[in-house]
Amino acid sequence: FDTSALKLQGVRTDGFLADGVAASAAMTATGARISLTGTARLSGSGTLMMLEFTGGNVPASTVVSVAVSDFQQPRGCVDATLAAANVTVIPKRASITTSAAPVIFTWDNTTKRYDPDPGVINVVVTNNGDLPLTGLSATLEETPEIRMAYNGSRTVAVSPLTLEPGKNGTATFFVQALPQETEITAQVDAVVTSFEGATATQRLYLNIKPAGSAYRVSCEADVITISNGNYTPDPAEVRATVTSAGTTDSPAGDVTILLPPELTLSGGNATQGFAAMAPGREQVLTWPVEYPTPAVKTDYEIMFVTASAGYADDTCRTMLTVPVLTAAQLTQSCRIVPAVIDSTARFDPFAVETTVRNEGNGDAYGVAAEITWPADFSLRTGETASKTLADTLAPGDSATVSWTIKRIANPDGCSDEEFDVDIRLATNDGPSGSCTASGTLLYPVNLLPEITQVTPAVLDTTDKDAEVQFSVRAVDREQAHLTYRWYVDGSEEGSRESLAWTFDAVGDVEVKVEIYDPCTLASNTPVVHRWNFHVRDLTGIADDPAALADFAITGNYPNPFNPGTVIEYRLPAGRHQVRLDVIDAYGRVVRRLLDEEQTGGSYRRAFDAAGLPSGTYIARLTTGGVARMHRMVLVR
Repeated sequence: FDTSALKLQGVRTDGFLADGVAASAAMTATGARISLTGTARLSGSGTLMMLEFTGGNVPASTVVSVAVSDFQQPRGCVDATLAAANVTVIPKRASITTSAAPVIFTWDNTTKRYDPDPGVINVVVTNNGDLPLTGLSATLEETPEIRMAYNGSRTVAVSPLTLEPGKNGTATFFVQALPQETEITAQVDAVVTSFEGATATQRLYLNIKPAGSAYRVSCEADVITISNGNYTPDPAEVRATVTSAGTTDSPAGDVTILLPPELTLSGGNATQGFAAMAPGREQVLTWPVEYPTPAVKTDYEIMFVTASAGYADDTCRTMLTVPVLTAAQLTQSCRIVPAVIDSTARFDPFAVETTVRNEGNGDAYGVAAEITWPADFSLRTGETASKTLADTLAPGDSATVSWTIKRIANPDGCSDEEFDVDIRLATNDGPSGSCTASGTLLYPVNLLPEITQVTPAVLDTTDKDAEVQFSVRAVDREQAHLTYRWYVDGSEEGSRESLAWTFDAVGDVEVKVEIYDPCTLASNTPVVHRWNFHVRDLTGIADDPAALADFAITGNYPNPFNPGTVIEYRLPAGRHQVRLDVIDAYGRVVRRLLDEEQTGGSYRRAFDAAGLPSGTYIARLTTGGVARMHRMVLVR
């Protein structure tokens, strides 16, 4: 399949898999190699297996061409159809929907306020996507018809903060309606977002009835800026605007300014009065405010309290923001592009970038950056480690510079490699900080050693006190050094490519060799070859002489078999001319396995049915005019 479009992370069987068969997968440069192990007995036609491939998430719908290019089987008889198809990979999506009921505000002439006070707005949030959503919040837009009650924030958290797919949460806002001359239906949007990028906008309908004799208050402060190293304006002006908002004349009253201790009035009184006004008229009250020079940007909250006979006190809050007087102030970010380097491109060049922004109030001069890279990496020929971003970087401006580096040595180890690149920043005034960019080199899928030859190829029996030479030849596609470990009946006996062994006891024996490359040695996952055979005693003396009083075929293993099996038989004491044949259902001899003189004892003889069709075969043992027969089944 197209590995540039989709990265395979794993494979598992899904649904049907023939009994006795296991599946595994390993990435290659162009797709994956699927390995089937085990033995299955099949008949007729159909699906041998179904595989489910697991890939990484994709940012957009991606069409991947998938084809079975080759099918190999070391044994058995299966006609396989090789197919190709286009697979559309759809990304998981984060999605939400919202709903909310309308709210009605009615004026109460007795209390001189709206009912309800405050109004409660509940926005129901539903996760209708495929991913869990986290960090859910809702923001109510600003509108002249309502304000947040209790000086609350327009942004609130959704409860609960995390929603699984199909679950609901709620965002709750407490608002107060401002007096209106006529009945209106305010349309306000609440925007819901999550950390995963899901967003939805809920339109809220707030019906506000007309007020009687009423007023509403708004407040604001000057925006303080820096010009030529000085604040402007200084002092700042803060304002409260009183508007007659009901259906009849508003009452008279006064407004008192409340300042934090860091701020002071530069003139006038803290309390100022306003007169009764006809509907729609307004009066602006102003106060000059002196402010300090803070070490960092500081927000000062200023509150106005409005009082009028027969009316509940009302409040209005505004923020006076004082920036910090500084020279140039540089912020820096670093990144590697791409941050994750595929195993097939691990020696290709890649970019390292840094972006510098002047967040201060003055110019930065001679802005330069110097890169430091780890061992086994190098810069592109002709590039220098130190580069200039800007001779002059004005406040609010930014500049970016990049380098091209690549890996020049094959990395050690058997897993993905993480590495860091450091970039130091400097100006004409000296060092100005540093940042680190992190990347990952994906390690290629380890290809296991492959056994190309074993000696002896087949071993059924050997004689007691006879030396047997075992050897194995293997190759590794990464051309790594191979490690061999030999075992005789579970005891480790050597670490060479071959083993010479003399068996001094009669019985069944297992000789095993484990072959490791450097990666499989670390994970203890070797490639294994075994010889299972019988050590016999040519003297014909058995542990149980009574068992050899007659001759017989004691069985074959495995049975049924494909394509080979081992036939076991025994002879009585003495010397005998023995013939062992395999005949088919028509009585024809298809293999002669033995025709020689043997002494009494137990024996094994291998039978390879290569080239023979499936069916029932008879093992026939003949000696001295007497025959013994045993039924065997060959299954393809």
